[in-house]
Formats: sequence, structure tokens, C-alpha cells
Amino acid sequence: MHNLRYLIAVSLGIWTFVVMSNFAFAQVSFRTDLVGEHEVPPIFSESYGSALVVGNNDSLKYQINVTSLDKVTGAFLYKGDSTENGKLLVSLMNSTEPSGLIDGNLIEGTINSSSILVPLANLTTNIALPVSVGNLTNATAASVGNLTNATAPIMPPSKLESLIELMSQNMTYINILTSDFPQGELRGSLASTNSTG
Repeated sequence: MHNLRYLIAVSLGIWTFVVMSNFAFAQVSFRTDLVGEHEVPPIFSESYGSALVVGNNDSLKYQINVTSLDKVTGAFLYKGDSTENGKLLVSLMNSTEPSGLIDGNLIEGTINSSSILVPLANLTTNIALPVSVGNLTNATAASVGNLTNATAPIMPPSKLESLIELMSQNMTYINILTSDFPQGELRGSLASTNSTG
């Protein structure tokens, strides 16, 4: 009985730490199902998979699982919606030798700002961004107005923060390449699993 109480206390402690860590570090979570029908153009594949990406503004951890997938040569994260073949953002896996048959974990790892292969400017979409004071070197008093309560310019987001924003807008997808389908055999658009309420 004493061991059960100890186990419950330890479990509650770990659960509290995880919840508080997620709250303190603004944890985000995205997932997708990977199927051939999501390729552009769609293909038929008997294989399927899933991907999970979790983390915060410092780093994202990813895990990709597949079922009955053979001859894998790469796994990549792209910018683009479900109707287009977009721009490569992160190489999750890239091999010159095709794998054998995989049932289970294909790859897992971490994404940080240095993992992102494109400049910050390529990580934005055509959406309204917050207005900031910006550079006031050439501003006139008439155009700026009252700056008594002006704050410092808003710092641009990091590459990783911009990537997370793209993911939140359903503008990223994962594509798994095989030697049979070098343009992609399994694909899925990442969607947030964070509750909105």
C-alpha cells in the first residue's frame, strides 16, 4: 500500500511538472496523417503514416511513424498548402541509400532555427503583420505624432517562431520520398492539436 501511495505521489508530481512546463513555455503541438492521396498529384500507396511535432519557440521535436513503407530516401518539411508543391524548409531525413521495409518509427529529431534552410523572409505568408514604430531616423514630427508613450520597435520573430506561425496557418506539410516515388509517396499537412478554448 505504501508503494502505491508513493507511485501516485510521484505520478502526480511528474504530471504537474509536465502541465506547468507546457504552460510556462507555450507548448505547441501539430500532427498529420501521411497518405499517398495527399500528394500533388495524388498517388496510390498501400503505405501510410503519421507525424507529430511538439515544442515551443526554442525547439520543436518531431516523430514520424510509417506502416509498410519501403525504400525510403527522405523526409522533408515544406512550406505550402494542400494544393501545391511548395518550398523546402527543413530536411528531416535525407539518405543516398534506400531503407528496407519500415513498420514503426521512421525518424525522430529536433528542429531549431539553424535547421531551417531558407531565410526568414521566406517563412512569411501574405497576412497582416503587427504594426510597429520601426525605424524613425527619417520620420518627421507630423508623420510620427506623439511619441511620448512610444515603445521600442517590435523585434522580428526568429526563424523558428515564423515556422511555428506557418504551421499554425496550415501552411506546412511533411513529404516522405521513396526510390519508387522520388517526388513523394506519403504526404500530410500539419495541423494544430492545441485546444482553442
